[in-house]
Amino acid sequence: GAQLGYALLGYGRKDIADAVQEQLSNLGATHLWFGWSNTKTIECAQKLAEVTPKGLDHFHFTSGGSESVDSAIKMARLYWSLQGMNKWKVISFYGAYHGFGGATWATSVGRGNVWQGIGPPTPGFIFAPPYYCYRCMFGLKYPDCNMQCARYLAEVIEGEGQHSVAAFMAEPVMGAGGMIVPPPEYWPMVRDICTKYDVLL
Repeated sequence: GAQLGYALLGYGRKDIADAVQEQLSNLGATHLWFGWSNTKTIECAQKLAEVTPKGLDHFHFTSGGSESVDSAIKMARLYWSLQGMNKWKVISFYGAYHGFGGATWATSVGRGNVWQGIGPPTPGFIFAPPYYCYRCMFGLKYPDCNMQCARYLAEVIEGEGQHSVAAFMAEPVMGAGGMIVPPPEYWPMVRDICTKYDVLL
């Protein structure tokens, strides 16, 4: 999220400090509830629409990664509810980090130590093995593994019941889990599995 990503910009940047000061002089804070907005948010959305794939032209701004994941989970569940379906389970990776708040229960990095002391996990969060070839949870070796990590997602969906699985959520490259890059076949296979089982990706 932005809390770590901003560090790439460097420290003591006067141009950034000046831009922040200028913005604070014009508009200290605003909300985006009930269709409200502000000039800078609108300008940012317009620029995003220019660089994202065609059709991605509506944006939901949040204050950070955890809130973004929380929003994605809510949107996935709401989407299915509006379709008249009670699909509410979310599958994520063992060893993944998705944030805190509602996203805490989709996070299992550190063997779930982020759950310690805050009670039992919220129901509806399921975990699947990640695309971690070096430490394959199946004990297999790439490329002879036949992409078992991707294929197993279908088994998890079937085991949980396709009628109850709302979404599969994962990072394109696992960050906090170890900067793990998937094999090139992984995401196309997962896209096909999610489409076949009518699960949001």
